[in-house]
Amino acid sequence: MASASSTIEPSIASELNTAVRQSAVWGFGGIAVKAASFLMLPLYTHYLAPRDYGIWELLDLVMSLLGMLLNMGLTAAILKYYAAAETNEDRQRIVSTSFVFALLTGAVVFGIGVTAIPAATRALFGPGASRIYLFLSFTYAVMAYVAAVPYTLLRAKNRAQLLVTYDTIGMVVILALNIYFVVVLKLGLLGVLLSPLLVGTGKTILLFYWTRREIGISADRAVLRQLLLFGAPLVLSNLTMFVLNFSDRFFLREFRSLDIVGIYAVGYKFAYMLNFLVIQPFNMMWQARMFVIHRQSGHQQIFRHMFVLYSLLLIASGLGLALFGPALVPLLVDSRYIGAASIIPVVTLAYVFLGIGYFLQVGMLLASRTMLIGMVSAISAVANFVLNWVLIRSFGMQGAAWATLLGFLVLAVGSYICSNRVFPLPLGTRRVLKALLLAIAVYLAAQLSPMSGLWAVLIWKTAAFGVYGLLAWGTRVLSADELATITSVKESAVQATMRFLKPAWGRA
Repeated sequence: MASASSTIEPSIASELNTAVRQSAVWGFGGIAVKAASFLMLPLYTHYLAPRDYGIWELLDLVMSLLGMLLNMGLTAAILKYYAAAETNEDRQRIVSTSFVFALLTGAVVFGIGVTAIPAATRALFGPGASRIYLFLSFTYAVMAYVAAVPYTLLRAKNRAQLLVTYDTIGMVVILALNIYFVVVLKLGLLGVLLSPLLVGTGKTILLFYWTRREIGISADRAVLRQLLLFGAPLVLSNLTMFVLNFSDRFFLREFRSLDIVGIYAVGYKFAYMLNFLVIQPFNMMWQARMFVIHRQSGHQQIFRHMFVLYSLLLIASGLGLALFGPALVPLLVDSRYIGAASIIPVVTLAYVFLGIGYFLQVGMLLASRTMLIGMVSAISAVANFVLNWVLIRSFGMQGAAWATLLGFLVLAVGSYICSNRVFPLPLGTRRVLKALLLAIAVYLAAQLSPMSGLWAVLIWKTAAFGVYGLLAWGTRVLSADELATITSVKESAVQATMRFLKPAWGRA
């Protein structure tokens, strides 16, 4: 009898194996880093007051916004044109031009930004906040912007294992320094901000060492123009994504307080795990891989398999986080932050919509309609901005969470409509919608637990999660081909594991 893997196209199984392998590498790094960060939550929430945590959150957001503005969409442009380049000389010209542009713009922005730090500190945090906080964060952000070019080069070369090792070691050192600075030296927020700057300096030096042969000091105007024409419209998309993700903190500061910002940020961190552990690892692989898949004859079927399987993983992970995340809050954070648990399910669903929406942009990217992506994102951001204004004034943190969810939903629907118009792809969206509705129904049913006590509730929710798996199977969310693809990937994973363990068994 033929195995299940023989009933599917080899290219589909191969692409899914590649996707799983590369996403797993990125995901492992994300799991290690975020697990370490989660273990630090008791320390942070004990030694930092909610106001200090709120300042830290706003600093992180402002620097993220600065990075988006500076990047000019270069990351996506480098990945696209590096993959399309036919010679090593063309690839080197793309990287070198990008690096020179980043170096010059970074130097100019740093010189201008340093003079604006006193006024910016007063505007962001009000009176009493130290200027050194913004200076340390700003310096690190500019350094990270310049280092993004060699980092992207290693991504384009599929050096995922190297980058994950690099990021993981860097984060471990940062966390160790945080413990020393915060617990031993009692530096508080200053120590938390000093650690990434010190580690970032060393990481940047290593990046240049690894990529020194392909990063020169020459620039090609034609190449730069090509990169910016593709990438610049994505700045609008990035800015609007910032609004969708993070503008609620600024509304909370205005309508509530920095303390509420800190509590909300802790709850958001739990839900944001879905982004770090599923969405970002997949996107790190997908941003470069989609263009390679598009050149294959069977790309439509591959895209459909990818979308359905990825979406189901995302939805199931989100359901698990929504069910069990709130129960972890009292175990991991100081009692001052206990209110953070209430926003986790809503923000988790918001990130399910975001992950699906990102994938649904594939048609616009393949058609090089990046301006259209920016327009969809802008509409979503405007909707989110208005919702933040209305809902946060009345409902505080819960209003912020629901404004995020509705904004991401607008993004997903808009991406689906626009991609279908410029580059139609049969992605199996109806089956994904079925899986999503089933997950929402199971979550709501799980809240009706007849039991009391932590362990009884956890058992009830575990059973609910298992019921979701049975419902997804019984309602045929996955097609026969997709089930065969999963079987093929599982067989490949088992074989790879056996090959890895065989030498150890031989020695035993």
